Formats: sequence, C-alpha cells, structure tokens
Amino acid sequence: QSVVDKVALIEPDLDATVDFPPDLPEVDADADKVEQVLTNLVENAAKYANLKGMMVSGTVLKDTVTVAVADSGEGIPEADLPHVFTKFYRRDQGRPSGSGLGLWISRGLVEAHGGRLEADSVMGEGSVFRFTLPLLDRSNGR
Repeated sequence: QSVVDKVALIEPDLDATVDFPPDLPEVDADADKVEQVLTNLVENAAKYANLKGMMVSGTVLKDTVTVAVADSGEGIPEADLPHVFTKFYRRDQGRPSGSGLGLWISRGLVEAHGGRLEADSVMGEGSVFRFTLPLLDRSNGR
C-alpha cells in the first residue's frame, strides 16, 4: 500500500486498488529492492494506463509469493512483449518519458533474489506484470 500511496502523491488521479492477504508471509529478499521493483511497476502502470484502473495484488502459492500489477490501459502489442525487459527498450518513443531501464533493472533484481518477472497483455484491455519471490525459509536458520 505504501508504494501506491507514494505514486499517488505524484499522480493524484491514480485509481488503484490494493489487495494483499493480511497474513502474507515474508519473502527471502531485500525489502528495499522489492520496493524498488514494485515502485517501478506501479509507476509504469500509472503512466501507460493513463490513470485508468490499476490493481496491485499478492498471492501465496506453495513456497512463493506472487505480486501482480494489473492495469486497464491500452495494452502492449504482442510483438513488443518479448522486448519489454530488454535494456533501453522503449516501445513508443513518443510516449511518457523514461530511459528504458526500469523493467530491465527490475527483472535483474527479481532474478537475483531467485524469482521471476513476467508480463502478459491484451491490446485494448491492459497489461499485467507479475513477479514471484521465494518465501523466507526459517527452517534453516535464515
């Protein structure tokens, strides 16, 4: 919720819903890096969704937590999806500012923590960016 609140200070018309289970377990990751990834995804959704609806959610499945940022923007063309995590890639140079590094850095941070960052999109319906991180394993003293 705090990430969405920070982005809402910059984008006061942001229409975002946050849905995390109250008992979401701790992940095996640096909290600052997870916040950096989530901030990037929420900022991107706010930019490219033109402030239409956004949902930030979390789920637990076995030994992982998945966080998803879904927007109801214009979507990403299927041909562009394989490239969105490429360094310096910007699908539309005429669109909102950016360096083309955010998703590339975010994927690197997630993978460095043993997770995955993926994207799905349907033109005219929006995009979903989701990252999965392993749960903290307290059984081995960590």
